[in-house]
Amino acid sequence: MRIIATSDAHLPKGEAELQKAIETSCSNNKADLLILAGDIIDKGRIEFYNRALDLLSLCEAKTIIGVFGNEEYEELRAEIVRSFSKVVWLDDTYNEFKVNGEDLLIFGSTGILDSPTKWQRKNIPGIEKKYAYRLEKFGEFLKTEFAGQKIAIFHYPPTYKTLHGEPTYAWAEMGSAKAEELIKKYGGVNLIIHGHAHRSKILQANIGGVEIYNVALPARKGLFEYHLKKGYRTLLEFMSSEDKKDL
Repeated sequence: MRIIATSDAHLPKGEAELQKAIETSCSNNKADLLILAGDIIDKGRIEFYNRALDLLSLCEAKTIIGVFGNEEYEELRAEIVRSFSKVVWLDDTYNEFKVNGEDLLIFGSTGILDSPTKWQRKNIPGIEKKYAYRLEKFGEFLKTEFAGQKIAIFHYPPTYKTLHGEPTYAWAEMGSAKAEELIKKYGGVNLIIHGHAHRSKILQANIGGVEIYNVALPARKGLFEYHLKKGYRTLLEFMSSEDKKDL
């Protein structure tokens, strides 16, 4: 199964970069599963989802799953779900899917911050309880027995390990060591994908045998590609031309 994932295109600002990444990744190979890990649009400009999905149609994905980033404002999410129904939106929920003959259990969430940002504390009543609830739901997913493969999708990183490159003083307001502890404790997931960390220099981490990948477009400079097959997995990354020169 070929998985393509991205986040943080922030359309319209990142349209040219997203288009280039899609042309590189999807002109000759199509996706079975497309994952949108949040902040596809900038500052709640949901009209640009049409443009993003038009561009991503080149990947010809049979199944598209999305989670909301912090730029997909909470008050707009019901409208996003109504308007862009070709995407299966997961919001602190998990569902079963059959993709290319493979049984998947997929959890999706904006994610958990160990410390709400100053803006969140001021403007979102009960934000600490919201993050505690999301942590509980993630733990429930990890403990759920499932015969197929399990994937978790977040916008905020469920670890600090992929935040290297971001200011260390901000890590607690960008990701979650609490979520990382749950992963260490329970495992039970084949793949975790997140976005949000634009300046990340470490795009991959392994926590207790669980592979975690930052798919943020500004950090990765391309789309993330993953081949998921029953019994084994191989990773393929589309790198920038500068990165390829170092090989």
